[in-house]
Amino acid sequence: MLRLLIAVGWFASSGCGDHRAFTPRALPELVVAQPTDTPIAVPELMLVDGETMIWDVSAGGLTIARAELVVGEDEARSRFETNALASAFASVRHEHRTFLDRAAARPATATESLTIDGTIRQFDASFDAKSYMVGETRHAVASPAHTLHSAIGVLRAWARPEARAGHLLVVQGGVLYRIDLAQPAFADLHGTRAIRIDGRARSLDTTRDPIAVVIWISADDRRAVMRIEIQGGAQHLTAELVDAATV
Repeated sequence: MLRLLIAVGWFASSGCGDHRAFTPRALPELVVAQPTDTPIAVPELMLVDGETMIWDVSAGGLTIARAELVVGEDEARSRFETNALASAFASVRHEHRTFLDRAAARPATATESLTIDGTIRQFDASFDAKSYMVGETRHAVASPAHTLHSAIGVLRAWARPEARAGHLLVVQGGVLYRIDLAQPAFADLHGTRAIRIDGRARSLDTTRDPIAVVIWISADDRRAVMRIEIQGGAQHLTAELVDAATV
């Protein structure tokens, strides 16, 4: 699931791929998250030591990749990799590791490795309450920035129908994104009670149009990330949870 965000965010914000393919279509007003000045903050990241989640990523009805998240005591690791079918057109592999500052409910440091058709790019980042650093460059932020791992931990802890709409800042591939999120609402997904969150993500370093995002989180105590959809232009990508466990 996390790597679905990576794949779309990467191709939409970098020199890779056809940018026009990821220009989002307008969504109905009811599901477009409006920008808000309220940053989302929680007292504790909902990332459980020993937890694993695995998602199948599909486009056009075909499974094109698998994503996996593994959580430890003070870190979260994930991997996204296209399958043989998708790799016939483009091979993508992304590995991401976040060391967590659990007391502050944010990341401490992170490393990323992105390989597209054999070309490797690596990123190192560090975080504090008022800034983040990529490489040797420090950037000030109005609220703490997150990695995708810590952002998932925030969303799972925050996602309740009484929660207020807000936004998160996320650093991905060395680029700062803002994700505006509407108030969560109960919804049914495949016969299971879930919490639906509508949002849109945009890079703060470019003027490209935002990408529409919809996330479903289970309404039980697990708060599993059941499904995520991203819509951009003719592209409609979906990640479905296929396995979740805690050891």
